Amino acid sequence: MQRVVSAILIILFGICFCPLAFAEPENARVILKIATLAPKVSANSMEQFQKLVKEQTGNEVAFKVYYGGIQGDEDDMLRKIRFRQLDGAAFSGHGLGKIVPQVRITEL
Repeated sequence: MQRVVSAILIILFGICFCPLAFAEPENARVILKIATLAPKVSANSMEQFQKLVKEQTGNEVAFKVYYGGIQGDEDDMLRKIRFRQLDGAAFSGHGLGKIVPQVRITEL
């Protein structure tokens, strides 16, 4: 009986609070979904860029950033961009090399 009650409470908690985690930025007309392998604590430049774009566009453009590889590795992110599930991603040199092989010249 206690397991059933615990399961029901977990489901109710998920229904009530999960939408808050995926809430879209307020008042933005365009929301760009961007993924990165970098954890949120090390992506300060991404957050500064978001603020700058928000200010320059009068809050018309906002970002939904998926940090820490939550959208998969670079191959997965590239595939999701091609299927229009993501609008962009922050790639490493290796990931960029899969798109434009000439970029890999820096790896010599």
